[in-house]
Amino acid sequence: DGGYAQLRHLGGYILLKGSNYRDRPGQCDMQHVDLWHANENILRDGGSFFYYHRDPEWKTLFYSVASHNSVQVSGHEQMT
Repeated sequence: DGGYAQLRHLGGYILLKGSNYRDRPGQCDMQHVDLWHANENILRDGGSFFYYHRDPEWKTLFYSVASHNSVQVSGHEQMT
């Protein structure tokens, strides 16, 4: 099952997202972490949306691991 979990502390919290998809998602957003401190989102996920952008460089970024604050091993994307 997918869902969210929070780890709270006095200055903020960490939000963890785990997904369970029936189909392959279009972006690298299987798991991500958001870190909030003093009401400021320090580490932020780009969101799970449909990304329409005419510039191929921007479109590639929106679908990448880097845009989703997720797990990346040795500089490789989660999906090819």
